[in-house]
Amino acid sequence: MRTLKQFQKAVFLNELIDFTPYLESKHPAYLREMVRQGIYVEQLSQLDIIPVTILLIETDQAQEHYDEWLEHPNMNVRWALARKGLYPEQLLSDRIPDVRLPIVQQYPRLANNRIGQCIEHH
Repeated sequence: MRTLKQFQKAVFLNELIDFTPYLESKHPAYLREMVRQGIYVEQLSQLDIIPVTILLIETDQAQEHYDEWLEHPNMNVRWALARKGLYPEQLLSDRIPDVRLPIVQQYPRLANNRIGQCIEHH
């Protein structure tokens, strides 16, 4: 395996690289670089490595997995979806306040409507 700097240079120069050892090593620095370059996105999305999953969301990649990540047990993954403004209805009901906050900030009317509904039912 190359050092991270060598790896980054090789990717930047579009040199032929066998990415298998980097996927198998599961070293987050290499995997994040692969995400940044849009390389092996599907394989990366299957690894369930939290920083990699979050970066995939932040860079709008692997969108076909967002529905399953909406139920991810790690709140940081759901928080990344919320920060992107995705799934506001569902994430406004998340059990973790930090996940709900970006939705409240981005969709204040939705949050106010939800509060109004709660008051009406009491």
